[in-house]
Amino acid sequence: MATDLTKLSLDQRLRLVQDLWESIAAESASVPVDPEHLAEVRARLAQYQVDGVKGENARAVAEKIRQEI
Repeated sequence: MATDLTKLSLDQRLRLVQDLWESIAAESASVPVDPEHLAEVRARLAQYQVDGVKGENARAVAEKIRQEI
């Protein structure tokens, strides 16, 4: 890489990552979706429409994992 990113402060690097992520998100409609991922999303949506189960809260799952390790 032409730029040595370690010369930037942590705050500067975090801002760079945030700016980069936002620039990608702004063009997200043009990012291709893998057919297998799309099929999985459609299958999960169909299952949700059948049973209405939303799944578990991500924070609750993370806490459960922390308690088990």
